[in-house]
Amino acid sequence: MGIFAAAFLIVGPSLLSVGLWKLCRHLHKRLRCTVRTEGEVVAFVPGKWKKPVKRGVRHIYYTRWFPVYEYNAEGQRIRRKSKIPVLALQEPEKGAESLRYDPRFPERFYIPGEFTKMDWVVTGMLLYVGGGFTAFLVYGVIGWLTA
Repeated sequence: MGIFAAAFLIVGPSLLSVGLWKLCRHLHKRLRCTVRTEGEVVAFVPGKWKKPVKRGVRHIYYTRWFPVYEYNAEGQRIRRKSKIPVLALQEPEKGAESLRYDPRFPERFYIPGEFTKMDWVVTGMLLYVGGGFTAFLVYGVIGWLTA
């Protein structure tokens, strides 16, 4: 019985916290970054992590590429590396990109559409499962206290 209680005590609030963190982080950027501008992907920085995928007898490796954006904000030219990687075999193509930035902190920017449907599904599942575990934990504690 102690193992199940420990699992509910650790897993539920942890999953709920991660789901809330992802949701708040996305909404914070979306609400603060209101000024539209045209930016440009000027470079891609390769990440240290590579993902092997088996193709036939050999493995090929996908690389995480972090785009570097350059855009005009509040009369200055800003160059920032994104924290959202692109998974590709070779360096992706550079080009123009529409983005939004925060007028109070022009270095903070947001790419519309970077939070994909899969991100919404993962965040929803974390909130749903974590909330369920936490509800059972609270229900169990209340039952234990009233007994």
